[in-house]
Amino acid sequence: MQNRALVLGVLACIASACDDRVRCGDLEYDPDEERCACPAGTEFVCLGEEMCTCAAVSDAGVDAAVPSSPVIEIAPAAPRTDDALIASIVEPSVDADGAEVRYEYRWLRNDLDAEVSSERVEPDVTSRGDRWTVEVTPVALDGRRGAPGRASVTIANTAPTLRSVGLSHYRPVEGDTLEGLPTSARDADGDTLTISYRWRVDATELPNTTRQLRLAGASLTAGAMVYVEARASDGELESNVVAAGPAVIVPNTTRWIQHWPDRARIDFASFDPHHGRMLIQTMAETSIPAQLWEHVPHDDRFVQLRPTGAPPRVEFSPRAWDRRHRRLLVLQVHAGDSRLKVFALDVATRGAESWRELTVAGGDALMGAVLGLSVVIDERRDRALFAARAADDQPVELWSLGLGGPDLTLERVAQDQPTDALFGAWVISEDGARAYVLGGGDLAASRASDRVHVVDLANPSGGLVETEARLPLPMLAPIAARGREDRVVFGAGIGEGATAAGLWTLTLADLAVAPVVATVGRPSRVLGWIGHDDEDDRFLLVPGRRSLFAHAEYELFALSSNATAATNVHVFGATVPTPTFSSIAGVVGPDIVLFGGADLQRTPTSELWAFSAGSFNGFRPVDASPDPVAGRPEARYAASFQSFGEVFGFSGGRTGAGTFADSTTWVLRGSQWIARQLAGTPTAAHARADGIFFDSNANRCGGDLAVFGGVSASEAATGDVSLMNCEHEDSGCTWTTLATAGTPPSPRTAAAIFAIDANSSTFVVVGGAPHSAELDAFELGTCSTPPRWTELAIEGDIPAPRSGHTITTGPSLMFGGQLSEGYTNELYLVESAAGAVRFTRLQPATDGDGAPLGRALHVAVAGSNVIAGVPERIFVYGGARGRAAWSDDVRVLGDFWELRLVR
Repeated sequence: MQNRALVLGVLACIASACDDRVRCGDLEYDPDEERCACPAGTEFVCLGEEMCTCAAVSDAGVDAAVPSSPVIEIAPAAPRTDDALIASIVEPSVDADGAEVRYEYRWLRNDLDAEVSSERVEPDVTSRGDRWTVEVTPVALDGRRGAPGRASVTIANTAPTLRSVGLSHYRPVEGDTLEGLPTSARDADGDTLTISYRWRVDATELPNTTRQLRLAGASLTAGAMVYVEARASDGELESNVVAAGPAVIVPNTTRWIQHWPDRARIDFASFDPHHGRMLIQTMAETSIPAQLWEHVPHDDRFVQLRPTGAPPRVEFSPRAWDRRHRRLLVLQVHAGDSRLKVFALDVATRGAESWRELTVAGGDALMGAVLGLSVVIDERRDRALFAARAADDQPVELWSLGLGGPDLTLERVAQDQPTDALFGAWVISEDGARAYVLGGGDLAASRASDRVHVVDLANPSGGLVETEARLPLPMLAPIAARGREDRVVFGAGIGEGATAAGLWTLTLADLAVAPVVATVGRPSRVLGWIGHDDEDDRFLLVPGRRSLFAHAEYELFALSSNATAATNVHVFGATVPTPTFSSIAGVVGPDIVLFGGADLQRTPTSELWAFSAGSFNGFRPVDASPDPVAGRPEARYAASFQSFGEVFGFSGGRTGAGTFADSTTWVLRGSQWIARQLAGTPTAAHARADGIFFDSNANRCGGDLAVFGGVSASEAATGDVSLMNCEHEDSGCTWTTLATAGTPPSPRTAAAIFAIDANSSTFVVVGGAPHSAELDAFELGTCSTPPRWTELAIEGDIPAPRSGHTITTGPSLMFGGQLSEGYTNELYLVESAAGAVRFTRLQPATDGDGAPLGRALHVAVAGSNVIAGVPERIFVYGGARGRAAWSDDVRVLGDFWELRLVR
């Protein structure tokens, strides 16, 4: 202990400030000592304004004993970029005078003040290679300051992480290429990452280490099971290993391959937090089971999964993710005396998903009960909480479902709960201490609530307690999800007599409600879904149904964590085609183009999309330039469309119920819209819908395009043929209604046509409405004078009469159509013979994706006549299946299929 001559009036500054060159003021800085320099016989002191000066040392003055330096430790001792740094005192300071000691923290980043004065440094401010030093200065209660204790660590390289990997198909075709689909590879240091793969067929490892695997070779034949592993590397460290499979190879035979699910009729959609994907289950049909699909939002890519076990009908069942056990739980009680049933979708391994029913101990206690639409998982206590009541007129009760054992244990937690809880939206706070119920009400009485209730999860027997918070509108069955910082996004429920339109945020800390700032499409639908992607820190929203009795549709929006920005991920008409019927599709260059159509409310669209004719890897929008005079074609469906040659052309169509487009003939050349110009004041072919618009082989017959049949504005079917001739490619055009010879077909609509061969001037019309007693076919020779109709015989596997079917060119394949009763998915090879048309029924293999549902007014176009050398294939999109029994809406399909033809 020394006596000092200088009595400091201010000791509030940090003594180590004189270790900082900046704070030496007028003093010199000693780089060897790494502190301010003072003359002999003096030493530095730190002034209150954190500047340094020197003072003489003498034996006279005040006793200034100071606390001893503490011993400091930083955890973790070998930190990485994603670690928080926490300073702890291993040996505390001791004050010679016995006074209490407090501590002041100061962190240095590469020897510069980091402006952090707590014991913790968050990982978002650290970087690889930085040296972090903490100085902990002891301070006696009377202000005497001891020398700081110090500790230092250097931030090491952080290994990357890889969230998941999947496969491009789990029933790939022999000879095709299988692709690994990684998601969310990340590196906290911002390093460039590479992903390596390891493939295995059955128990044999393959030498291939790239993302794609060609299914060719002695071991990669039908029946083989293929697995993939993936890991990410930053060049120094590797990530965790993720795996997927098996993919079971199927034979290379004629088969249907489904690329997209029916997005217009889904059972449920939910975000899988383990693999960073949406899971979608489609509704089961009489001829096709429920399907489980994954949709990766970042790639907007669908893959059909093949779960084992029988899938439950999930539509109106409460469900929640049990993260600890890597499964989706579905709770069900059906009418009658059925006990509580719980189904689990196990997603531990991507590509090996499974459904199974779990055993519920005490499930009889909920015989025939009414469940709400929401359930929450209390992860801390490994249980689920939900509301139920024995019947519509009974009190609501709070129930707990224990998840930890081999059997689930059911327990009544609280009785006589608020009715709102049954159809409210449940969320749980970030710390797991409380659960909140937003809105709700009585579905049987059509009563909605604006209340917010809370339950203490440490003592749930206390039941739900009403808070002072109120929702902006009464909401029955709203959707809700919690993100970071206890921010909840909710809304889109059933209001008092109408949809509760809109989305809002609720902050659990103060129960403050505010409208969502971002503009999100379709926010006013009902019985949708919202969840939170923790890794990307964003909300994902599926809007749901247009009405309570409509089919649920799959569209996906992303909403930022602060609810200020929205992104279209998979949105009809914005990022992908709308499910439509009576669209038109044809070949433009190396692509297949899709235009127009009507949605399930028969609203016409003017959407224009394209995809590769070689292989399907998703749609992309086409931004076609307008015609200099006429602009762009108006929205329409049921247009008369040209399906041969290199011209994408159409005329007429419907613009709405009872309204027709004009008779302008439109052509798409590349990405340019062209409205063909008529010469003088000729009489145009009358506007029509559901006719056949076709190439009449201008080079050989002096014509250009022709149109047959369809309905006019009077809604009467026609059987005339009109021919367009143009002096120049797209101008000086005139229409002529042909006087034909022979036996013409009866007036009809929604027929199909095909060419005898690629260079032929002879076309064959097949079927149409109204249906004849038997399927008929008529040949039109456009080069004869006059053009001649000839009725042809039907040979081979004779199909039933139909309309709304398609016949592709190259190869000529007839698919689908509406029969006298119902819709068909029959597939025929169509060939011409002398005076006849021969049909051969094809039976695609059923060990892969099955077959499309029967449909009419779909689009079907061949891809193999566009790119030489690819397998023969046709692509089918959308279509209609009539009206649902409870709705005036047309049943419109939103799936996409490829037919692989092997012969």
